[in-house]
Amino acid sequence: MGSDQQGNPVVDTSELLRVFGVLHDTTENQDTKGVRDANDPNILVISELESELHRVRDILRIREEELHKAEEREQWLRDLLARSQSQLQHDVKKNRPWWRFWE
Repeated sequence: MGSDQQGNPVVDTSELLRVFGVLHDTTENQDTKGVRDANDPNILVISELESELHRVRDILRIREEELHKAEEREQWLRDLLARSQSQLQHDVKKNRPWWRFWE
């Protein structure tokens, strides 16, 4: 190990070859589908878009749950209204004088 003109430590490439051997390009044999290149300038944009997509999906899921709850509440209120109206109509028929038993 040595140092360059600025005093930074450097390792001679021949020493690397001696220790680790010759490096071979093995990308032809590997499946690189779905793997992003670290030097890709768009990787930051892609990761931001993916995180935004996750946030939007979470918001959509929450809104769908709220909509489902609102639909259940609306159905419950409609049923309550129908029961109340039928009771009111039934109560009107009961409020007659006692001597008019034939009605």
